[in-house]
Amino acid sequence: MPSFSHSPVEEVKSRLDIAEVIGEYIPLKPSGPERLRARCPFHNEKTPSFMVSRDRQIFHCFGCGEGGDVISFVQKMEGLEFPDALRLLAKKANIELPSFDPKLNSERAAVLEALKLAASFYHEVLLRATTAEQARRYVSKARRLNENTVEQFQLGFAPDAWDSLTVALKKRGVTEAHLVSAGLAVRREKGEGVYDRFRNRLMFPIRDAHGSVVGFGGRAMDEKEPAKYINTPQTLVYNKSTILFGLDTAKHEIRKQKVAVIVEGYMDCISSHQAGVTNVVASSGTALTDGQVLLLKRYAPTVALAFDMDPAGETAAKRGIAVAWKEGLDVKVISLPFGKDPDECIKQDPEGWFNAIGKAQPILDFYFSRTLDSRDRTNVQHKKEAAKILLPILATVADAIEQTHYVQKLARWLNVDEHILHQKLQPPKRKAGAEEKPVPVVDRKERLSQRLIGVLQLEPSAIPQAQQLLPPEALNGQWQDLYKFVLLQYSSDHTPQAADWPQAIAQRDPSLADALAIASLAVSDLTDATPVERHREAHTVAQELARLWLGQQLRQLTVALTQAELSKDAAMVKELSNRFTTLTEQLRQL
Repeated sequence: MPSFSHSPVEEVKSRLDIAEVIGEYIPLKPSGPERLRARCPFHNEKTPSFMVSRDRQIFHCFGCGEGGDVISFVQKMEGLEFPDALRLLAKKANIELPSFDPKLNSERAAVLEALKLAASFYHEVLLRATTAEQARRYVSKARRLNENTVEQFQLGFAPDAWDSLTVALKKRGVTEAHLVSAGLAVRREKGEGVYDRFRNRLMFPIRDAHGSVVGFGGRAMDEKEPAKYINTPQTLVYNKSTILFGLDTAKHEIRKQKVAVIVEGYMDCISSHQAGVTNVVASSGTALTDGQVLLLKRYAPTVALAFDMDPAGETAAKRGIAVAWKEGLDVKVISLPFGKDPDECIKQDPEGWFNAIGKAQPILDFYFSRTLDSRDRTNVQHKKEAAKILLPILATVADAIEQTHYVQKLARWLNVDEHILHQKLQPPKRKAGAEEKPVPVVDRKERLSQRLIGVLQLEPSAIPQAQQLLPPEALNGQWQDLYKFVLLQYSSDHTPQAADWPQAIAQRDPSLADALAIASLAVSDLTDATPVERHREAHTVAQELARLWLGQQLRQLTVALTQAELSKDAAMVKELSNRFTTLTEQLRQL
């Protein structure tokens, strides 16, 4: 067991760079020394307000208020509890966490361990068991997979028995409850005990983007079996709509190529990797979901679909296209030169698969040629059919310029005014009473408070200027405490060194040190500004905060005056009126 110079949590955080971890999820751009900026992954925004500080190892969104360290970011992105996020990051940092730590025990960890053991069991059976001879022949002869590919994807075989896996994993300490929770076993309807879910099937371990086995797909070896494929049901760790088969292996090449090739089946994906095209993932036979698209968006701006173009495949493709467009991804379609799917194409001629990917068409060009080339533009019925097919697709295009381009193209083919088509694209009005989900926002006073403290860190000589305009009581909570601290640092014969502030404030209150770090992120745009520009910004922000505070005071006084007048308290009316006049004059002078 490794020893730690400090806590496992701090050890993990010290080994990882928050910018590198976050950069695996969203694209980051430099925004000053040791700072990076991005559009927030936790709410929709057009202007980037999500900031990452390398020197302080924190992130903060000035749009929705989300913030924290590398562990809290992964918790939020992956939907994990703290122990599971820590385990994931420890794996990334090559740190072995102490198993005796009770805080790290969780149902999720136990389920993942059961799935890991199951993958090893199935794999060993495929490689060595006499009962797996048929499966081995199927893999090597029918599917033409070599030993390296079988090892890379850890293919396995579930024996044709009711309890082979159950017995093996129980010996390794896995409970029946966890076998069921992992989707590996099913409880008997009558009596006690469980039995194996997968029997006499070639097993495909399904991993998440981090390489942890979260489920399985099982292909029947008996061709008479009514269910050719069965998959792990929804579990604590497996949600089909947020998993892409092969992503753990493909993600680095996807990022390098800037395009993710999406196929339908496990074998399509595996055959492509064996053939040397490794930026390929499988949707496991479903239309692309929001969760899968958001996953891919972390790695590439473009997706290329190689779905079967039978009615079911085309429907799945159209749904996937709408989801991908909604998230701003560029979508292309791969047309196979032969074969019913990529696996068959690769077996006949791998070069044909390489060429098909290279010739992938923008999806709208594909649908336009597919729809219009087979129809007569002089036939009214054909025109109506074309419009009926293409307009619903165009309605899902989020980019106005792209949509207009193709509307004009369709209008020319139909020989109609494009405005007629635009009218048909108008979305239906929202039903009365329907509400959109509100986007969390940080109020203006909070933003200004962050910015003021940040400016004063950059330019402490502006403190007297801010103090003249803004009393501490104008701020709230931690910002008032920080502002008081900042004011105390300055004297007529001493301009403080802001570099000393984090250590000084941390000794008083660690939470204030975090707020100070957030404030520094709020002014990344002023890093290269001149002292004159920073003084001007300090004056503007302090002035605006003062206006907000005085306005609030005046509104409260108005209510108090009304109550005093109703109660006929002449002395109180006079006092409140004098205060109202004073504050009004102060506001006028700002």
